[in-house]
Amino acid sequence: MNAIGIDIGTTTLSAVALGPGGEVLEAVTLPNGADMPDARPWAKHQDADVIFDKAKALIDQLMERHAPVGAIGLDGQMHGMLYVNEAGRAVSPLVTWQDGRGDLKLDGGTYASELYRRTGCRMATGFGLTTHFWNLLNGEIPAGAVKLCTVADYVAMRPSGLSAPVVHASNAASLGLFDLPSGNWDDLAVENAGISPAILPEVERGVRALGTYQGASVSAALGDNQASFLGSVREPEKTALIN
Repeated sequence: MNAIGIDIGTTTLSAVALGPGGEVLEAVTLPNGADMPDARPWAKHQDADVIFDKAKALIDQLMERHAPVGAIGLDGQMHGMLYVNEAGRAVSPLVTWQDGRGDLKLDGGTYASELYRRTGCRMATGFGLTTHFWNLLNGEIPAGAVKLCTVADYVAMRPSGLSAPVVHASNAASLGLFDLPSGNWDDLAVENAGISPAILPEVERGVRALGTYQGASVSAALGDNQASFLGSVREPEKTALIN
């Protein structure tokens, strides 16, 4: 069977159909085109449903042209986040990694530095949990929000038939307040930040099929940096990649 890979980039969406031996059958790239205007110059938002619709259309086209397809893999822009409701639908824009709210002033420092002071975790503006921390303190968590996730998790979740996101550790770590040795959220840091752990998604540390779409298994999405490593080396266990 063939396989399809989708990259959810900040400026473009890219898709590839691969044959059983890894040969490239077709590759497609199109503009992301999901930027949303905002009067606040530091806010960087994209429409998560525009991204999902474009990604799904790419998947559908490649599945039709290169059947049978047995697997769909995804990766995407890291650090950014959006909120979903109980049905797994977006109730906010995607706040991208380019967002600047974490650098806004707070108590003589910034929101990002205040998170570091509270948790001991180095946080930067654009990290998903820096964004959530700002939203929490400024009353901008939307009504109905029950979970947050990256946009690649959102795109992977919906065709899989899930109503709650599952975040691969590579993406979870990019949101911040993550404990690398355990491969899960840093519970003490989350508590010290004043963040409810209920808003955080389930973390997947290995390779996992979330469900199926038109008979093809859909994997949990990887972070784009990790996916680029896997695509650049022949022996991942024996290789270090510097770029």
